[in-house]
Amino acid sequence: MSKTYSMLGYAGLLPFIISTGLILMGQTLFSIDPFMLFITYSAIILSFLAGTLWGRESSKVHYLNDDKLLIISNVVSVLAWVTIVINHLYVSLIILMLGYVVVYRLDKQQWRDKTLSDDYIQLRTYLTGVALVCHVIVIGIGN
Repeated sequence: MSKTYSMLGYAGLLPFIISTGLILMGQTLFSIDPFMLFITYSAIILSFLAGTLWGRESSKVHYLNDDKLLIISNVVSVLAWVTIVINHLYVSLIILMLGYVVVYRLDKQQWRDKTLSDDYIQLRTYLTGVALVCHVIVIGIGN
């Protein structure tokens, strides 16, 4: 795996960490609610990850696409969007967390099937773990 790949992955954690920190400190960023920053960023990243499932599946040369995977990828993306529009913090955070777990489990299955590298799944494990911890912290603070 390239250094750029890893650097972009780790950089992608910064908005999670920064918005969680803002929430912990009771601060805003440019007058934007840090809970809104967190939820919208999380939804975008979850949609991106779901899109990677679509991309991997659609790029298979054997044309034996897994329709279930394509449908799940779309459902996860739509649910990520729903978390933004429903304006309910806890429901949004729970849906997002479940979405991350679903996409991670699908990635893990593809790794077991030898279609993803060990380096990639290690990176995904770490990144998903940190993102989920941030979600748990935000849920705890929101109480």
